[in-house]
Amino acid sequence: MTRPKPRPSRLAGTGAITPPPGEAQPAADTSTPATPTVSAASEAPARKAARGGSAAGKRNKIAIYMDEDDVNRARAAYAETTTPSREGPKSFSAFIVEAVLKETERLERKYNGGEQWPPVEAWQIPQGRPTGARTRKGNK
Repeated sequence: MTRPKPRPSRLAGTGAITPPPGEAQPAADTSTPATPTVSAASEAPARKAARGGSAAGKRNKIAIYMDEDDVNRARAAYAETTTPSREGPKSFSAFIVEAVLKETERLERKYNGGEQWPPVEAWQIPQGRPTGARTRKGNK
């Protein structure tokens, strides 16, 4: 017994951008360049872009290593300040982001006149053992 031959899809080669074969594509208007408009929903990405972040809202996950005591201390600080009557951020991730950005801004003020340094991709920084073998508990 042989299997029937699969039928080709009528949607093959189409997508949200590509119309089905045989349909005309609308002509692009090249008379004037499009002017972006800023809505209330896009103000936050615009602010992030102004300070050098990604306007598209792309977020990257990073991994760090911390001593267990320091991690527990950070979790406690977050847990104790997340009640509505206190100032804590909405998530532990937001708590870490705020701390990292606060230190980043301090270093920019101290060493770069308050200006941001050019962006550095993850693969451009040393990986593995800390530079100078300096660690929080290892070199006191």
